[in-house]
Amino acid sequence: MTTWAPGPKRDGRTLAIFVGWLCAVLILGAALTALHSVALPAPSLGPGRTGPWRALHVMADDCECSSSVAGQLAMRRALTGWQEDVVIIGKAPVADEALKSAGFAVRHLTAEQAEREGFQGAPWLVLRDPAGRVAYSGGYAAVRPTPGRKLEDGAIMAAVRSGRSVAPLPAFGCATSESLRQQLDPLHLKY
Repeated sequence: MTTWAPGPKRDGRTLAIFVGWLCAVLILGAALTALHSVALPAPSLGPGRTGPWRALHVMADDCECSSSVAGQLAMRRALTGWQEDVVIIGKAPVADEALKSAGFAVRHLTAEQAEREGFQGAPWLVLRDPAGRVAYSGGYAAVRPTPGRKLEDGAIMAAVRSGRSVAPLPAFGCATSESLRQQLDPLHLKY
């Protein structure tokens, strides 16, 4: 004859451990998600070189948002009438060949060099008029750039080229400078 025995006794400790674990997972997930929900600080940019209309696309080699923007730039190709440069913060060749083949000039900077030029995060778009003045400095879309999400860089470039002023969009992406990484992620969960 088989006798029935109740399962392990459940007490308040088991429930407390589960609730504690659940809270830790939710807090960690929220912290990592929030890092992409905070707009990057605007760089302080001085006057640039005179010449043609210029677009500077700042990307980071370890940033999904930058990879998404770089892929879309390579598909649309450099626009006629613009000198379009891509600066990649880091050493990894983020779509270097695809961007070069699409008519973009590509160069790499360290995070320290980029910070000296005013950039603490990526992706970032800077447009300059022929006099070297900043005509636009901001993000590519009103929300975080992800694969398949349409960027507004072409419309922004057309607007500033026609003399209209464009309010800067927030730039959502990844911190590249050590100081900004420390501010956004003091527990080093991501950086």
